[in-house]
Amino acid sequence: MVACRLPSRTPDQIPRVRASAYRLALESPRLPEWFPPVVADQIPTDVTVSLERGDPFDALGEPSSSTHVLTYPGLASVRIDAGRSVRVRLERDDPHALDLLLTGPVMGVILHQRGALVLHGSGASHAGRACVFLGRSGSGKSTTAARLYRDGFTSVADDVVPLHIYQGRLLVTPGYPLHKLWPDAAVSLGLDPATMPPIGLEREKVGMPAPRDFRSEPIPLARVYVLTPGTTTRIEPMGGRAAFMEIVRHAYLANHLRGADVLAAHLARITRLLDDVPLRRLTLGPHASTPLAPLIEADLDEPT
Repeated sequence: MVACRLPSRTPDQIPRVRASAYRLALESPRLPEWFPPVVADQIPTDVTVSLERGDPFDALGEPSSSTHVLTYPGLASVRIDAGRSVRVRLERDDPHALDLLLTGPVMGVILHQRGALVLHGSGASHAGRACVFLGRSGSGKSTTAARLYRDGFTSVADDVVPLHIYQGRLLVTPGYPLHKLWPDAAVSLGLDPATMPPIGLEREKVGMPAPRDFRSEPIPLARVYVLTPGTTTRIEPMGGRAAFMEIVRHAYLANHLRGADVLAAHLARITRLLDDVPLRRLTLGPHASTPLAPLIEADLDEPT
C-alpha cells in the first residue's frame, strides 16, 4: 500500500494504484485495501484522485450539480467534479485520511453526481433481493448487516448505499465486501476485535471482511428498514410523511444540495423510492433475543 503523504513530487511522479468500488474503477496514490483491485489495464478509469499542496479549497459560490467542495477543518478539503475528478488537499499527514474520505462523504458525492440517490446506511441481500438499513448514528446499521451476513445473507454496502433506476427498476449498486464495526459490536457477533484490521483515523473501528458471494452487479431493492431500539424485535410498516422524512433524514448530502433543479431531482428520486419500495420500522430488541435473518426473510417474501 502506497503511503498517503502530501506530495513533495509532481503529480506525474507519484506512484498510483487502481481499485474498484460501486462498479467504478478508481485511480489514486492510495486506495482502501478492502477495495477489490483493478488488474486489467484495458478497463478505463472512472474516477481519478489526486493529492495536492495548497490552501483549502474555497466553498463554491454559485449552485452547481456537477461540482462540490467538502471541507473538514484540520483534516482536508476536497473538490469533486462531475463524478470523475477528486482533488484532495490534506491538512494532516495521515495515511488513513484518504481511506476515511473515499469510503464516506467523497464517495457519496461521486455517486450523487453520477445520478444516484445516495442513502447513509448499510445493505444486505438474500435470494437476489436487497434490503437497506437506515438509522441514527449508533443505531446498529453496520452491525445489522454484518449479523445477517453471518447468518447467510450477502453483503451489499456499508455507510454509502447508492440507488439507481435501470430499465424501470430501482437497484442498489454494491460497494465493497467489508463491514466497519465498533469493537463492542464485533464482540456481540462473536468476533475478536484484536484479530480484525483496525479502521479509522484513530483506528477506532475494526473491519469484518464479507467476501462470500459478493458481486458487483446491481441488485433490485426490495425493502428499506429504519432501525430503532426496543424491548422486542419486530417489523412494522411505515408510510406517509413519516416514511418521507426518514428518507430525507438519511439521504447523503442533504446539507450539500444547492440549486432548485438539484433539489427537485433529489426529491423526485425520494418519491420514486417511496412509490416502489416498502419502508419498514425494524425495532431491535436485545441482541440475539430474536433470530433476525428469518424475520427479514419472511418480510421479504411478503407480497407488496
